[in-house]
Amino acid sequence: DIYSMLTAVLYYFAMPAALVFGFYFSRMDERRPKLFRWARIGVFVPALLFGVFYPYLETRYYQLYDRTYYLCAALYNWLYGVLLTVLLFSYFYRTIDLGEFLASVREASWGFVLLGALMYCMTYPLRAFRIYYLTRHAGNAGFGKTQAITFRHQFYGRIIPFKVGDLSLVYLLRSYADVPLPQGSAVLVLLRVFDAFVIILSFLLCNISVSMRLFSNWILVAVLAALAAVLLCAPFVITRAADWIRKRGIYRRRAVRRLVDAVLNVRDMLVHSVASPKNFAVIGLSSALLWLFVYLSMYFVIAAFGQQVTLAETVVSEDGS
Repeated sequence: DIYSMLTAVLYYFAMPAALVFGFYFSRMDERRPKLFRWARIGVFVPALLFGVFYPYLETRYYQLYDRTYYLCAALYNWLYGVLLTVLLFSYFYRTIDLGEFLASVREASWGFVLLGALMYCMTYPLRAFRIYYLTRHAGNAGFGKTQAITFRHQFYGRIIPFKVGDLSLVYLLRSYADVPLPQGSAVLVLLRVFDAFVIILSFLLCNISVSMRLFSNWILVAVLAALAAVLLCAPFVITRAADWIRKRGIYRRRAVRRLVDAVLNVRDMLVHSVASPKNFAVIGLSSALLWLFVYLSMYFVIAAFGQQVTLAETVVSEDGS
């Protein structure tokens, strides 16, 4: 069951991955290499044990009907979160001069900081609008509910490293807006493709006007063309691949049939979302506005600390990193 597998990934493996990130961030691999070698493997042992006692494919059942399982999973994630917090704070305590930090804060222009915060807050209605626009025909009841889903999705995306938290959008849409998993997966793919397209395009335009060119423009143009080709050709490729699998013996297996059906549902969502010029223009424009607000928020925060940079330099610095 795809729903159970996605839930298991978030429940069991997100926090161990976050803890490994904490090990690297706190320089454990340099300070205590022997402990690091064992710890980066050991933190995943509880996740494997959960899979033994509570099979991953039955996560949904245990989540709904087994209170003991739910408490164990919650305690497991809470303890890992505490360990990660201790690692991060101990590193900051060792490396950051508190006096210099407070002096920088006192010298900041809070007017620019507030402008930056306002610009970033403007991104949330746009994020919710994109999700609602793509799911309004797939069971999503209203924009207000979508905004709540967006807040939760951004929260998970910020606290879980390596972009694992991004997968929570599929789970949240299924749980709170009754959007089927294939459609939710297609929405996530589409949003990330549009984001990548806008980021690379903005980087290309700003890279031309600044002296610190990090990439040749022809490389960025090639990447943009490749993204456009993927966006336009994906439905055709998915259809041909599904037809090829259907002609093979493996299609008789139940798991393969369900996987193919899910992929074809994603294909249908891609066609529904991209085929219309109106849909393409609406999502493209909202994505461009969203990232403009993100770049403006960064620009104002940098300016608050007295740094003389242009908006183009801010875009190149952010996307280049």
